Amino acid sequence: MKALAMKVVYDISSLGLGHADRVHRTGIFRVVERLAQELLAMDECEVTFSAAMGAGAPGSTGRRSSF
Repeated sequence: MKALAMKVVYDISSLGLGHADRVHRTGIFRVVERLAQELLAMDECEVTFSAAMGAGAPGSTGRRSSF
């Protein structure tokens, strides 16, 4: 019997902020980025990404990035 995959929802808001403005590329940016990569590499996880911070969200600059 195959084990069920663990479902993970991971907030990657800091990645968007870091790509939009280099000043946000702090340690937490690198940790979030690396953990996202590791979760994707795991067969045991079904990963969904979300971003709670975006244009119009509290704390947002409203700027858009072109990446």
